[in-house]
Amino acid sequence: AVAGLDDGDALGRLCAAAVVFARVAPDQKEQIVAALNARGHVTLMCGDGTNDVGALKRAHVGVSIMNSPGLERRVEEAAALSAGDVDDVDNTSLKRPPNGRGSAGGPSATSLADVELDALDVDPTLVKLGDASVASPFTSKRATVDCVLAIVCQGRCALVTMIQVYKILAVFCLQSACMLSTYSLSGIKQGDAQMTLVGLATAVFFFLLSRAKPLETLSPRRPPARVFELRPAASIVAQFAIHVAALMSTVRLCAPYAPRDSLANPDHVPDGAFAPSLVNTAVFLLSTVVQLNTFGTNYQGHPFMQSLREHRPLAALLGLSYVAVGVLASGLVPRLGRMLQLVDAPTPDFRARFGGVLLADTAASWLLAWVL
Repeated sequence: AVAGLDDGDALGRLCAAAVVFARVAPDQKEQIVAALNARGHVTLMCGDGTNDVGALKRAHVGVSIMNSPGLERRVEEAAALSAGDVDDVDNTSLKRPPNGRGSAGGPSATSLADVELDALDVDPTLVKLGDASVASPFTSKRATVDCVLAIVCQGRCALVTMIQVYKILAVFCLQSACMLSTYSLSGIKQGDAQMTLVGLATAVFFFLLSRAKPLETLSPRRPPARVFELRPAASIVAQFAIHVAALMSTVRLCAPYAPRDSLANPDHVPDGAFAPSLVNTAVFLLSTVVQLNTFGTNYQGHPFMQSLREHRPLAALLGLSYVAVGVLASGLVPRLGRMLQLVDAPTPDFRARFGGVLLADTAASWLLAWVL
């Protein structure tokens, strides 16, 4: 049927309606993939030989699978053994796959995959790279197409991770610009201990974000295709608005306790030595809470990767960081505050109102993440 179609539109209509193509020539495989591409589909091609090279290169995603008769024979023998049909199977060379369902239900896909991988570990020479591997960006050391699910799941996880990192960096840049402007207008700067702590914590958080594992099940929901879509952009703008409002409230709280003329204060000399101040303490604690909220609320989780609760290292670090900021803001451990070059709150009323700003920023950020 494909050979008799010279019109590209007709071939495209046929490809859109057909489900299975059998006994097609190598050039016809390439034509089918090209026709699907022309109709706006995203194509993935699996192939195991030279005759698939053209279609593998034409597809958006090319996956080379291994053509190994010896490996396939071993997997078939394992399947027969798991199903209870052992008449033609050499029981001395095979073991029953773990978690197999026996003769009642046949072998499970997981058990057969384990047998296939175990066979490759025992004898790596069963599989050799060929022409299909050279033409494909992905190569699977398997003789089946179940690797496609892993490629899609891991690809979605990588895309979501990239988008959430871009969102975090965008919010960081915006809030850092506002924080530094506040420092500059007040004639103060950050302490070395503060900057070192924040830098190390940020590096650890980004590392843990990259360690999130993709889910093994494919979700019907698709992730955003690009960063500059309405939903991610709206989330960035809304987060920035929340954090700016919290910063303005913090500056207003500190205003009655700050010197009228910062340049007249001998401790506030541009390019001079750092001197702890109330504005520096409040803005530092707020910026720390903002960073924690940014990491926590922009973590994607389900349905593409493990949730924040399942990502225990990230959840534990986030929780401990919130507790540490709460301790610093409440002044329960003065020695810890002095180590970070912070000053005590001037009055209990200031401490209570500043704590309310931190809680409001946190609550608004998590509510926004739930809405968007």
